[in-house]
Amino acid sequence: MIVNPKRCERATDHDMRRPLWLLLLSLTHAVPASADSPAAAVEIPLPELPPLPALEHPSPSPAAVQALDARLEQLLALHVKHPLEPRVDLGFLSSELDEESVLAIAQRLEQLRRGLDGRAATGLLERARKEGAKSLDRRRKGRKTAEKTEGGGQDAGKREPPPATSDEGTSEGDGDWLQFALALDRGDDPAWRDLVHLYGMLRMLEALGTTAAVRELVNAYSYFGELVRIDLQRTLLRLKDKAVPALIEAREHDAKKVRDWSRRTLEGMGRAIPGEAIATTDPAVLADVLLAFGRVKDIDATRVILSFVASERVHLRRAARQAVGALGDAAVWHLKDAYESVTGDKPPRAWDHRRLAQELFRVHDRSRATAVFELMAQGLELARKGSTAEAIAAYDQVLARAPLFERRKEMAPTYVAHATALESSDEHAEALVALRKALRLDLDSPDRVRIEARIAYLEGRMLADKGTPDLFILRRAVELDPNNRDARELLKTLEERAAHVERATKRYVAAGAIGLFAAMAMVWLARRRPSASSKGMTKPPSPAPAPEDSGALRHSAAIEPAHHDASRLTTVELSEGTRPSEDERPTIAEGSPSLDAAEAVAEAATSLLPEAAVEAPSSPRDPSEPASGR
Repeated sequence: MIVNPKRCERATDHDMRRPLWLLLLSLTHAVPASADSPAAAVEIPLPELPPLPALEHPSPSPAAVQALDARLEQLLALHVKHPLEPRVDLGFLSSELDEESVLAIAQRLEQLRRGLDGRAATGLLERARKEGAKSLDRRRKGRKTAEKTEGGGQDAGKREPPPATSDEGTSEGDGDWLQFALALDRGDDPAWRDLVHLYGMLRMLEALGTTAAVRELVNAYSYFGELVRIDLQRTLLRLKDKAVPALIEAREHDAKKVRDWSRRTLEGMGRAIPGEAIATTDPAVLADVLLAFGRVKDIDATRVILSFVASERVHLRRAARQAVGALGDAAVWHLKDAYESVTGDKPPRAWDHRRLAQELFRVHDRSRATAVFELMAQGLELARKGSTAEAIAAYDQVLARAPLFERRKEMAPTYVAHATALESSDEHAEALVALRKALRLDLDSPDRVRIEARIAYLEGRMLADKGTPDLFILRRAVELDPNNRDARELLKTLEERAAHVERATKRYVAAGAIGLFAAMAMVWLARRRPSASSKGMTKPPSPAPAPEDSGALRHSAAIEPAHHDASRLTTVELSEGTRPSEDERPTIAEGSPSLDAAEAVAEAATSLLPEAAVEAPSSPRDPSEPASGR
């Protein structure tokens, strides 16, 4: 027998290394863990085995149904004159869609399934396809003719490659079948209306592109068969990886034609085997693929699923564990092999698939989150000793590393106690943060209502400290927890203050109204008194000039023949006896307001009269003699 020396050497080296490895392993297991070591302080519990999310089909909301009907009626209202019309706006079919739209479309497809005339709709679709194909041929021939004309025939030997086709004989150059159907424009035909509605809803599902939407596309094939098969094939090819999860689920459909069709479609897309199905860069699609493997109980995909049970991405890790739990007892041997490969020990025979999965998950969690569990154990110990501030610091590190930590509910009481300590030291903002965090950590806590009441009280307290009190928040706090004495006292104080301010405001308003009324009355009286006093006076008196004779008047007129016309007229009038007598003059009481006003008017009138009319000397007089008539 020929022996290979190199092989023997490698075997000898391997045999020499094996005892050393076993010795180190035995020493590791033999050394007892001390009380201060992390292994002794940290005991990772068995993780949960989450179930698969249920595929529920709730009824759509009335608003979603109305929105769908409005879109379909708008689609029927389009006027398409040619199958290849370039400016047909179908964007309204793909705008503002959500999961409620999927539910409404699913309900409408069920209704259309029972009322559609399949034979008539198939005939209309064939006619529309033929018209569209003729238009496409004419357009291709026109392009070729234009190319030959422009190129002078030098490229005549070069032919345009045919459009890419799939295994179903479809091509992207076949045009838009929805537009072909709209070009028929037979609004009075119920079959045409149903056909347009059907293809419009298929277009909306394609625009959504979610796994739930693709499920409805698969259901549409099971409902309508060959009427939509070719168009669905083209749609799934455009969706690419987004269609894979629903197609994997369709491999276990109730209808045989759907199972065969989904397998052919996956093979055409290159996603038939599990290793190819997970070849996607979208984490959401990958999570749906793992869930789909669990729903169809694909045992061949078990190893692929197990490769994601320790993923750093939370949603991928959870989806993989859900799929493992759904595989059931059929995956026991795969789980045993995985456990032995990870730990090096064979699992006990008494473990079923659930215990195997949980133990495997715990091993992965220990290697992945040992530091997190150590911090959690440290925080729990500090909280037990009463060091809430140090415990909160440890919990914050845990949540920073693992926001969805499995044991996060155990942190909530410590955050509540920490908020109480902060509140006693008037650190209301920090206490509010701690209470909100405690509420998020344990939404099902029996103290949830009291925590919400304390949050409302602290919000109202902070607003009151800022000078903008809000009584509604405090009333809410009292409604949630009538035993909250701080909230009741603060609410009472603010209500009394508000009542006092309201009373003071009313007094100020009343005083202001009285003052305004008094001012208006004074203005009215001040404006009324001059008018009332002027009624007792008919004409302001004018100063009486000294009596003059006609000779003096003529002498004055001869001296100044061209000046002071007004003075001459006044003098003449006065000389002719037009001056009022003493009896005709109005009598005004001495010292009355009317007299003062009359004197003021008289002085103004005197200042306006010419000087010659006021004083016209008739003869030379002694300067010492006082002037009469002033």
